[in-house]
Amino acid sequence: MSPPEENKVEIQWPELFTTLKGMIQGAKNILVPKQETIPIIFVPGIMGSRLKNSSGKKVWDPDDKLFMLKKYGLAWVDAKDKKAAIIGDKFDEEFLQPFLDDTKHNKKHLEKFQGADERGWGGVSWDSYGIILTALQNNTWPEVMRLCFKLPVYACGYNWTASNSTSGKKLKEFIDKVVADNSAEGNSCEHVILVTHSMGGLVTRSACIEHGANSKVLGIIHGVQPVTGAAAAYWRIKAGFERHGMIDPAAWVLGSNGEEVTALLGNMPGGLQLLPSQDYTANDGSQQWLQFHDDTGKQVAALPKGGDPYEEIYKARDRYWQLATPALLAPELESDSPTSPETLWSGFTRLVDKTRAFHQRVGLSPNVQTQVFYGSGKEHATADRVVFKVSPEGRKLFKWGDSDEKKSWDEGVYLGEGAYDPESSDSRSSSGFKATIHRGDDARLKVSLQNADGAGDGTVPESSGKALKVDAQGIPKIEHEPAYKGEVAQKFTFDAIETFCNGKIDKRIGK
Repeated sequence: MSPPEENKVEIQWPELFTTLKGMIQGAKNILVPKQETIPIIFVPGIMGSRLKNSSGKKVWDPDDKLFMLKKYGLAWVDAKDKKAAIIGDKFDEEFLQPFLDDTKHNKKHLEKFQGADERGWGGVSWDSYGIILTALQNNTWPEVMRLCFKLPVYACGYNWTASNSTSGKKLKEFIDKVVADNSAEGNSCEHVILVTHSMGGLVTRSACIEHGANSKVLGIIHGVQPVTGAAAAYWRIKAGFERHGMIDPAAWVLGSNGEEVTALLGNMPGGLQLLPSQDYTANDGSQQWLQFHDDTGKQVAALPKGGDPYEEIYKARDRYWQLATPALLAPELESDSPTSPETLWSGFTRLVDKTRAFHQRVGLSPNVQTQVFYGSGKEHATADRVVFKVSPEGRKLFKWGDSDEKKSWDEGVYLGEGAYDPESSDSRSSSGFKATIHRGDDARLKVSLQNADGAGDGTVPESSGKALKVDAQGIPKIEHEPAYKGEVAQKFTFDAIETFCNGKIDKRIGK
C-alpha cells in the first residue's frame, strides 16, 4: 500500500523543537502547529483615549478637530465651561468612559481592519495611534514566531481624568477578559504583551504592581513614560499648555493659561499623578527641581529641601509659586458662594495625599520583564526643572544689622514669604506666568516663570523617562505625543516583542 500523498501532522508549537512523531516516510508531511495566542495591548497616554460622558455624549475626541474647536477652542469657552464638560458638577471617576461604540468614527477609521472595533481600537485617538496600531497589525514577524504564535492587536482606552490606580484596575480586568476570550475560542492564551505611551505606563505599572496583572503579562514596552512624573505638569498648571498651532488639543482643551489648567488638572486625580514624585530629579540629578534665580541668573533658592514635594510645594499656600489657588479650582462658584476657600483647599490637599500614596505604591521596580525608550537631547526643550526669575524693582530690601553694611535679600524674600496676595498679584496670559511681590510702598519683586530648556521629548525629561530600574534606550529628537509615529520607536517596539516571544520559546523548550 502506497503512502498518502499528503500527511497532515497536528502538533503543539513546542513540538517544533523536538523529534516529531507521526511522520510518514515517502509522504508529503505537512506540519500544522497549534499556535498560542499572545495578544498585544496598546495603552495610550493622557488625552489619548476618546471619551464620552455618562449620558453617552461625546466629550473628548482629538480625531474630530471641528468638534474640539467648537467645544473648547472658541473665545467665549472659559475655565468654567471646560470644567463642566470634563469634570462635571464634582469629580466622579465614572463620569467619563472610553467612547468605544462610536459607529461613525469606527466606520471611518477601522472598517478595513476586521474586528478592530471589538479589540478596543475605537477607544483611542486614531490620529495619535493609528500608525502604531496599523504597524503592529501588519508587521511581518520572524517565521519561527509566526509558526508558534498569533499576535492580535488590541487597544485599551481609559478615563484619563481618574486615578491611574482606578485605570490600572480596569486594565487588569481588560487583560483578564482578553485572555479568557481568546482561550474560549479554543486557543492557548496565557499572556499578553503591553505597549504603553506616556501616562499609559503609569496605568500599566498600577495594573501589574497594585492589581496583580503581572501573572498574565509576558512583557511591557514603555515609551516616553513620566516614570517619576514631569515638571511640565507643574509648569502647565501655573502657566497653561504651550500652543504649537491653532488646533492644539492639549492647549485648547486643558487650557492655554493657568486658570483653565488649574480648574481641570487640579480636580483630576490622574492629572495630578503626573506631577514630580518623591523620586523625581532634574536631569543633573538634583532633587531640588523648583528653582529661584535672581536677575543675574544665580540660583538663590530651591525646593523641595527635604525631598517631599507634596508638603513643600503642592500644599504650599500664599506663595507666588503655589501649585493651585483655591478660587481657581472652582471657577463655577460666584463670589458670594457659601463654599469657602478652606473647603476647596481641603479637597485639593486630599487629592495631593492620594497622589503621594499612588507614587509610593507603584515604586520604580517592575515585576514584569520590561523594556523602555525615552526622548533624549535638546531638540524639544523640556522642563526638567522649573525656574522662576525674580527681579527687583523700587528700592532694595536689606536685613538690618550693621548699619554700615548693606546685605542682599535673604532666601525668604525670594520665596515671597509673607508678601504675596494671589488674588491681586498674578498675571497669567497665554502660556505664561508673572507675579508681583510687594514689600512695602516702593519695594517689590517682579517674578516671571522661565521657559523650559532641558533635554527630553518636550514633556518628559530624560531623568524621568529612564528612571525605572531597568535598562532604557534614549532616542534622540523624539517628540512626546507623536513618539510612536517614528520608525526608530516602532523598531524598538518590534524588537522588544520579538525578545519577549523568543524568551517564551526558550523557556518552554528548556534552553
